[in-house]
Amino acid sequence: MRTAITDDGVTDEKSSEMLIALQTIQSEQSNFEQAIQVYYDRFKALSPETSSLLIELKDRFETMSMMVDDLISDIDSDSEITMDTIDNLDEIWTEMDLASSIRTWQEQVLTQIDLRETFYMNVQPQSGQVAYNRVEAFIQAHDYVQAFQNAFDDGIFTPEELSKISQIAANAEASLFNTGDPQLFGYARAIDRLTRIIVRGDWAYAGNEIELLRLSLPARPQP
Repeated sequence: MRTAITDDGVTDEKSSEMLIALQTIQSEQSNFEQAIQVYYDRFKALSPETSSLLIELKDRFETMSMMVDDLISDIDSDSEITMDTIDNLDEIWTEMDLASSIRTWQEQVLTQIDLRETFYMNVQPQSGQVAYNRVEAFIQAHDYVQAFQNAFDDGIFTPEELSKISQIAANAEASLFNTGDPQLFGYARAIDRLTRIIVRGDWAYAGNEIELLRLSLPARPQP
């Protein structure tokens, strides 16, 4: 930004370069803020600590965005842009320390993901809920698909929903493996993979995966 400053102020050429740079920043800010909102909406119930930091980051981005908007407006209107304006922008950018805050948030997110995966993927089958025949095993597989779909449809997984899904998954996987039928083992692996996907927050794959599992299952048996 400082390269646009001369002893006499901002040159037309450098002003244009500055405008392009600011518009790029503005676009990146907007994209990041949208990503922040999507993550917050989906994971605020699961990761309150990281979600709180996200809101703080969003507030900082909004402050910076207003400053960028003002500077772009000054450039567009040919208003005088002084060294003080640039210094003020640099100072506030430094004080906000967004890069450090983003790194901190990313580290917290990765930690939360690992903790969630360790916890939910180690849920054990419930005593008395493990089937030993194909009919009951398929019923449990269908129960899993329904529970997963119900939670997935609203775009938010709460801790209660993840606990329920993980437990149904553990029961269904054990039941499918206990049949001893290798043809059913693939369903058990698919359930495990789906549960891991949603626990880790890989939403881009969840919708397709649950639909593939649903279509691959035979019709729900009558108990």
